[in-house]
Amino acid sequence: MQKFKVIKNLVVMSISIIIVFNFFVIKNNGFKKRFYVSEFYELDKQNYSNENKNFEINYNYDNYNDRKNVLLVGNSHAEDILEILSKTYLKKKIYFNLTSPKNKKDGYNFQIYYLYDFLTKINNNIDINSDEVFKHVRKQYEKADLIILTSRYKSNDLAILDDLIKKIKKDKKSIIIFDNALEQTTKGGLNRLDYYIFKKKQFPDKKNLKNIEEKMFEDLERSKILNSKIELIAKNNDIFFIKRAQIFCNFNEKKCPSVTQDGYKIYWDYGHITSKGAEFFAKIFEKNKLFLKYLNLTLNIIDD
Repeated sequence: MQKFKVIKNLVVMSISIIIVFNFFVIKNNGFKKRFYVSEFYELDKQNYSNENKNFEINYNYDNYNDRKNVLLVGNSHAEDILEILSKTYLKKKIYFNLTSPKNKKDGYNFQIYYLYDFLTKINNNIDINSDEVFKHVRKQYEKADLIILTSRYKSNDLAILDDLIKKIKKDKKSIIIFDNALEQTTKGGLNRLDYYIFKKKQFPDKKNLKNIEEKMFEDLERSKILNSKIELIAKNNDIFFIKRAQIFCNFNEKKCPSVTQDGYKIYWDYGHITSKGAEFFAKIFEKNKLFLKYLNLTLNIIDD
């Protein structure tokens, strides 16, 4: 009996310690200050993830008016491109949209091969199977003047990409295809910048930041074979092709930026972009001659 009381007291004491510890962790926001934090940067992904989700949920996917309609097709990496384009001056003349339910209540990834299934009436991969979603995607597709295929491509996407392009062209719609995005090497789930700060507990100086960004450039090799396949399919079908790395990285200096000019973090994980990162790349898209040329050739609205 005495032994049972001792065990009981130990259990109660352990639970009390855990409760008190958790209280202080919550009160102190997970003790964020044990890592480097500034007004421009924090290591914790949660705020950046919430920021990304808020954009996705609150975007208007049914905002048609007298502008030209551009429909982006792809998963969360297409959402990044959507957020970037939505922050450019181009939105004055172009309604950028994304294959999606009309009203998003949570994150939803529309893979490129979903569109193929949708257009060929297979439709078994659209995992929100409702008439409302089906009708809205149909409306998005029919109203689109231009389709932009942009995603983190999967094997299923590559398997149908050639046939999908032919189907879209048959429907007399213009196409621009982006290849795969930068995918950074990660350690412990942290991208190169975050891992450095996690280990050093400080923001990198100019020399170390340059080294991080040069390593990010080397990470482009990870998608080289896949991107070559996408480029070949685009070439064989005579459609406009954009190498994302040409916009997102600096080939003259052989580096990919990890922070904006103001010092804000650009990537919150291996390849997804923060809101400040979207603003940073929006300015680059506005000046990218090849992308503007393709928009002008397909929509005839962009000044030279």
